[in-house]
This record gives sequence, C-alpha cells and structure tokens, in this order.
Amino acid sequence: RARNWPDALVQQLQLVAQVFTNVLVRRRHEQRLQKSQALLAAGSELAGIGFYEVDFVEGVANVDGRMRELLGIHPSRTQGMQALSFWMEHLHPDDRERVLDRRRQLHDGSLKELGEEYRFLHPTRGEIWIHHLARVVSRDAAGLTLKSYGALRDITQAKRVEEELRDLSRRLIRAHEEERSLLAREL
Repeated sequence: RARNWPDALVQQLQLVAQVFTNVLVRRRHEQRLQKSQALLAAGSELAGIGFYEVDFVEGVANVDGRMRELLGIHPSRTQGMQALSFWMEHLHPDDRERVLDRRRQLHDGSLKELGEEYRFLHPTRGEIWIHHLARVVSRDAAGLTLKSYGALRDITQAKRVEEELRDLSRRLIRAHEEERSLLAREL
C-alpha cells in the first residue's frame, strides 16, 4: 500500500543512504589500495629494490625497510633528513663528487631523471655497488625541488661477475699473445 512520507523524513533517509554509499565506496577504494600496495611491496621485494621519498618542504626523507637494509641505515637514523645525510656520508670517496654533482643537476632541473651506478660503503658489508634511479616530482614556481622519489638496488654481484669476465678476457688475450710469441720463436 502506498504511503506518504514527510519531506523531512525523506531527506533524512536520503542522507543516511548517502552516508552508507560513501562508506561502501571508500571501503572498496581502501581495499583496492591495500591490494595495490601489497603487489608493489611484493614486486619490490622480489627485485630487491629500496624506495625513498625526500620532502624538502617538510624536511623529511622517508625510506622503506628494504632501503634501510640495503644501505645499512640504523632505525634511529631515519628522523628528518638523517637517512639522506647517512647516504651522502657513505658514498665511496672516488664516486662521491660525481654522484653528488648528478644529484645537483637533477635538483636544479638540468637533468630530468637520475640513473647512476656507484660504490657505497655499507657499515657492515663494506663496499657495495648501487644502481640508483631518481626523479623530481614537484617543484615550486622558481624551479626549486619540493619533492623527489628514488629507488636503489644492490648490483654488487653483477659488478663482480663483470669484473671476473673482464679478468678472464685479459688472461685469455695474454695467453693468445704468449702462444703467438711461442709459435713465432719456433718458426
């Protein structure tokens, strides 16, 4: 049977329905976000990638757990810009100037994206090789960097294999030259 609902009651019921709809939409969005974050975390873990974000406005360098592990950053050194300072302090002396110069180029806008390989002095593992990608994601009206993101990966094993291959190649060339010398003397 048909009923006549007062307009005030209809408006209240519509408001309640909107609240429930918003809650359901928000919950679905949060579930998708959590799933996406879990996939990203799993992928970065498999790839051995550590992430960071530097917010120059807030004066904070946020690093994930993989990044702390990769660089040997103690959890007590993650406040403010301490992680960034730690990274700079532990750059290999022979690579420091080049890497910091490329970082300056990224932040002054003359370089769109940073892609560098360099040595890093890990506090417990010693010298390791890092592949570093970074990008500035926001600048102010004057072009100064407000926020940047980056990802680092340990490529020490790959560098060792490269060096072993170079060494093997040098030894092979030397052996060929010695063999040629020996044949030349015999002839």
